[in-house]
Amino acid sequence: MLRPTPIPFRVSFETQKVKYGDLLPADGLVIQSNDLKVDESSLTGESDQVKKGIDVDPMVLSGTHVMEGSGKAVVTAVGINSQAGIIFALLGAVENEAAKEEKKQKKAGEERGKLRRYMQSRDQARV
Repeated sequence: MLRPTPIPFRVSFETQKVKYGDLLPADGLVIQSNDLKVDESSLTGESDQVKKGIDVDPMVLSGTHVMEGSGKAVVTAVGINSQAGIIFALLGAVENEAAKEEKKQKKAGEERGKLRRYMQSRDQARV
């Protein structure tokens, strides 16, 4: 039995069910389709719904919405490795881990500096 897996834990080659109303969390290859149509406008700008099936345009992309039908797909890419992730990286919308850590350390340093200045001013007021 297939169970839904939280998005951060999706891995390549896992099977995911897709149905009407779903926002796809990962790129995948359709292995079963029942009149599956997807809105890819968030990635391509194309407003028409795209029919998906084993023989017709079998790739489903993360960040797109299932507008009709249902099916199953094998996950091929997640996160930064998905087509949406690649696009966001090219647009500079995704920060790498080193930059995030640097920001966190800088903020912590600023907080320590504020605390140090407060303690010094409090000590001077007591003198």
